[in-house]
Amino acid sequence: MSSISVNSKEFEREIKRFNRNLNTLRTRESDRAVQSVLNRGITIIRKQSAKASAEAIGITQKAVKSRFSKYRRAKPNNLSIRVGAKTKALNAISAGAKNTGTGLKLGPYEWDEAFVIQSPNGNRPIGVKRKTKKRYPLTAAQLGKPLIYREFKKALDASLKNFINGDYRVELYKEMSKRFDKLMK
Repeated sequence: MSSISVNSKEFEREIKRFNRNLNTLRTRESDRAVQSVLNRGITIIRKQSAKASAEAIGITQKAVKSRFSKYRRAKPNNLSIRVGAKTKALNAISAGAKNTGTGLKLGPYEWDEAFVIQSPNGNRPIGVKRKTKKRYPLTAAQLGKPLIYREFKKALDASLKNFINGDYRVELYKEMSKRFDKLMK
């Protein structure tokens, strides 16, 4: 899970001038502006991470978008956000694998002799394959947890770094200017 905190000296230097002016007009207005920017940043980080990890794994964004749903929003008294991802293995059918004559296939991934059944605890279909020649036991046809974890972590770190170095400063300046102009009217 990746997280950022704005309780550091780097961010305090960045908003020092706006902070003095805004707080004299209205209490904690600068904190509300930072909160607004950080909460919008959650969406930016989640979208960029989903796109980058889907491209790296070779599947559609639809399959991974719901996995980036673990986050904590900023509040005026706690200016930090946390964005994380669910990194358990991804079933082949959920990822978008298609049934071929010999098994399931999804981009560069192939599961020989795999087939589709209805999930025993739900209505969703899942991909499974037999461990042996016998009817049972069955194992899931899935993209492994180490692959998912590695790609999600890389994508989250890259999008977080991109947000801090680029989007955050621009968005913060716009938000502070907008709030300052609004208070001066």
